[in-house]
Amino acid sequence: MRDSKKVKMFLYFLFCLIVALEYVVLGAATNDRQPSCKICKCNGTTVDCEGVKLDNVPKDFPPNITELSLARCGLVELKDNELGMLYKHLRRLDIRHNKIAALKNVTFAGLNELQYIDMGGNKYRADEVDPFVFSLLPNITEIIVRGYGDTRNHDIDRHVPRAWFDTFKGLENSTIERITFDAISESPVILKKEDFVYLNKSPVKYLSLYNIRLVDIDFEFLGNLIHLEEVDLSMNNLQMNIKYLNAITQLFKLKKLRNISLNDNSQNWNEKNERELLPKFIAEFPLPVPQSMEEINFARSILVRGPKRYLSYGFKIQRENAIRKVDVSGFKLMQRLGPVHGAVHVKELYAEDIGCEMYPSTFSCEYGALESIEIMNIAHNFINMTQNNVKQLGCSPTVADSNT
Repeated sequence: MRDSKKVKMFLYFLFCLIVALEYVVLGAATNDRQPSCKICKCNGTTVDCEGVKLDNVPKDFPPNITELSLARCGLVELKDNELGMLYKHLRRLDIRHNKIAALKNVTFAGLNELQYIDMGGNKYRADEVDPFVFSLLPNITEIIVRGYGDTRNHDIDRHVPRAWFDTFKGLENSTIERITFDAISESPVILKKEDFVYLNKSPVKYLSLYNIRLVDIDFEFLGNLIHLEEVDLSMNNLQMNIKYLNAITQLFKLKKLRNISLNDNSQNWNEKNERELLPKFIAEFPLPVPQSMEEINFARSILVRGPKRYLSYGFKIQRENAIRKVDVSGFKLMQRLGPVHGAVHVKELYAEDIGCEMYPSTFSCEYGALESIEIMNIAHNFINMTQNNVKQLGCSPTVADSNT
């Protein structure tokens, strides 16, 4: 009986010893396999190597990681399939500010779960960015590219921004929702309708082409982005004869559009003749603003040079809209503005210093005009006080005074 107990105790002790040894051995092996976690920050399924000098992508992180930052690591290349073979469960990838020049169609192969990639600030060469670099990312929802790429590309016909637009070929019928191409060009860029034809069946909700030196825009490109909710075309340098009615028509076809930013643009196009931007017969009919529209920002954009342009008859928009904020401060477009009607939900209006002749009825708070206004700044403009309805200016205690 005693011998039986001794045997059981011995077996139990042996089992515990084996478990302990296995824990020590496997633990040591695990640490040996992950020395990179000593120089990078490993926290669960997240690895942050930002600012760590690396010659190659480390191969010894846990294979189940879902977030990886390799920003500012001095990497000069991404080998074919490497990320997908090592870390196939990645959902977020940051490779900003390295020295990567080439992106092939298999660079991101195997990253079937990747949803987000931030890849700006590298030395991409226009002739080495494959049009189908994103084609093997079946779950990608957001792509961010910021930076000019290799500035030595100026002698290459297909400049870096054109190469990025070509990558839309690999996003046909994709899951992409957000595209940010900011400051990707030092050379003039012409935006064409056909640039976005490959996205017409993708659910793109957000598009930023901020500061990419846009000089010409075919606004019909918006027809390929019917799911668009936000568009940012700020900080560009338009040199085109803008067909305003066509531009408005294309914008207002976007039934889900919430925010539009066209601020800080400078136009160098000079027209020869004075003209009305909206003829009277058009100004009398409400413009079909998307019912989802919430905010409009055209601040500090200069879209008029040379002869004067007018909106003498004002304009109307459909009452069924959600516009809450309009910022056109410093916006140079017209020298005369008539009554504005239909912006019945606008609470904030900034229209100071637009260099425009206005009337007491221009920004009236009467029913059907700006009846919900809380903040209105129309300072530093020219108010024509010949009309009798002067009291319409005093529609809110928060309205800023204007120069007369």
